[in-house]
Amino acid sequence: KTLATAAPLTSTKASGNAGTGAVSQPSLTTSLDIYDPVQRLEVQAAVKTAMPVRMLMTSATAYQVFDAKGNSIGTGNIVPGQNNDLNIAVPYTDAGGNAKTFNVGMTVSGSPASGDSFNIAMTAADSTDNRNAQALLGLQTKATVGATATSPGVSFTDAYGGLVSTVGSQAKQAQLDGTATDTILTGARNARDSVSGVDLDEEAGNLTKFQQYYTASSQIIKTAQEIFSTLINAL
Repeated sequence: KTLATAAPLTSTKASGNAGTGAVSQPSLTTSLDIYDPVQRLEVQAAVKTAMPVRMLMTSATAYQVFDAKGNSIGTGNIVPGQNNDLNIAVPYTDAGGNAKTFNVGMTVSGSPASGDSFNIAMTAADSTDNRNAQALLGLQTKATVGATATSPGVSFTDAYGGLVSTVGSQAKQAQLDGTATDTILTGARNARDSVSGVDLDEEAGNLTKFQQYYTASSQIIKTAQEIFSTLINAL
């Protein structure tokens, strides 16, 4: 097996371009449901079928986008001399015959000339591109865990550190509770043995209760150890 370190799409400018325009490397901006394999496969097939896409400058400030079959799929405008963030909607038809789109984002900079063109295609298998690997590496410090409308969330690194700290603290507390319970149980047994004429049924009930306390504490320690081992193995 190989690692998908390269991004799926790569942009290039035509060799005959007369202007100073340039485009950034594109990225798929369509949100995918990681728990929906049908959607992922659908978009993956759509991207492969639609590529390559060509963006033609129809003037110094206007462009038109064409799909792999040469069909026009969109138009837009840019401001020469500054960064222009584009989000190109590429249409496709799903297996059920429904018209859908996936989006490709990229930035056009510089001053393209009329007639200049830029191509977006699938990244070649022998590419040295590592954008996907860099994006994965960036997740280490990007606030993605626990993010809500009112909270920015924390990074994987901070979340993992907090989880390890919490589990370690709870495991230590469970260990102390287990030791204390064991001491109580031992004391109860000693007290039982030192008293004559005790009610055996009552003492048996007390022993059962203390044993349940001890068992519960042991389960807490075991659960904490399993969680900690799972975290270590996930690294």
